[in-house]
Amino acid sequence: MIRRRAPLYGAPLRSVLALVLVAIACVPASAQSWEMSAFAGFTPSVSLAQQAPELTDVSIRGGFTFGFQGARFFTPRWGLEAVFTQQESALEVATAAGAGDLYSIEIAQLHANLVYRFGDAAARLQPFLFGGAGISIFTARDLETETKASFGLGGGVKYFPWPAIGLRGQVKYKPSLLNGDPEGNFCAPFSYCQSWLQPIELAAGVVIRF
Repeated sequence: MIRRRAPLYGAPLRSVLALVLVAIACVPASAQSWEMSAFAGFTPSVSLAQQAPELTDVSIRGGFTFGFQGARFFTPRWGLEAVFTQQESALEVATAAGAGDLYSIEIAQLHANLVYRFGDAAARLQPFLFGGAGISIFTARDLETETKASFGLGGGVKYFPWPAIGLRGQVKYKPSLLNGDPEGNFCAPFSYCQSWLQPIELAAGVVIRF
């Protein structure tokens, strides 16, 4: 019987956060500002390589996604952020007779990003772009948890109707390196016979700055 291991969040989480904190510590206090966000959204389905002719589709099913973000801006335009997100999903297969889930999956991501903010730091409307890298953690019942390298690119807009509280909306491209073989010679549970998983995340939430 295969036993599910505890998620391997600890060491990778500490490593990514340490890198962010070291970079922040090197910035003069007079040029710093903080932001924190909580957000929720949806990650649409992503089709996978099909290795069985009787299947009409194989995909990582779309699902509810939530996350938390913390950032410090070291100039009026540039900042660093740490972001945690988690997607509720499943491995879904479809045949001519219908579709169904083989098993449920949780996909967590922890990324450190460089952020560019357009316009004045005190402006109510603030478009932004971000990019960075980190890890994706795939967890499913009775399967060994796996940690994959991943990165993210995206952008969005923040709107501050009040000086310290605002709204945030964003789109994020967040591929994970699966290390699978597209020819089907290596198909571990979380490699899915392909090299990359390439989802897009849509999210909105609340942001607080101080």
